[in-house]
Amino acid sequence: MNYVIVYETVPVTIEYELSESGKIFRDVLDIMLKWGLEHRKRVINTE
Repeated sequence: MNYVIVYETVPVTIEYELSESGKIFRDVLDIMLKWGLEHRKRVINTE
């Protein structure tokens, strides 16, 4: 379930939380980030 709280402040304040699917996908994104950083290092070193 998604978690959203809207506060009646000026300006409006909104809090969000990832759904369970989003939390699981975050693990995938972390792995992709790690790969991207390592790949970038290899590409830069070959130029």
